[in-house]
Amino acid sequence: MLRFTDFISEAYDFSKNETTSSSKTHNYHFSDGDRHYRVQITHSPHKDGGADVSFATIDHEGKTNARKTDAAPGKSHKIFSTVHNIMKHHAEKHGIDRYSFSASGKEPSRQKLYDRLAKKHGGGLADIDIYGNHHYIANAK
Repeated sequence: MLRFTDFISEAYDFSKNETTSSSKTHNYHFSDGDRHYRVQITHSPHKDGGADVSFATIDHEGKTNARKTDAAPGKSHKIFSTVHNIMKHHAEKHGIDRYSFSASGKEPSRQKLYDRLAKKHGGGLADIDIYGNHHYIANAK
């Protein structure tokens, strides 16, 4: 079994859609050969160095689905590593200090993954709302 640090050692190449300097939302894309993915990073409107991260698959019609991001066996660690690299790249380029992300209360495997990601970056679970959704904060650097 691979350790968590081994999971983030290899990643897919990614691209970024061009955004204007006034845009607060940045979209990154990559593919695992079978599916296409989008990582969306939205800067905080408060100019406080924070940003929200969302992750979704993109179907052949261009529709996104944040709830169905399961990967083929053997690909999940490389997908996770790619998201991690995108977050790191974006933080360096745009001066982001911390990221926030959420997992539905109905997604225990995503909660576990996000918990590990947040802890790796000196963060952790920040809140569980009344709907059971878990909200995480992680340092960007």
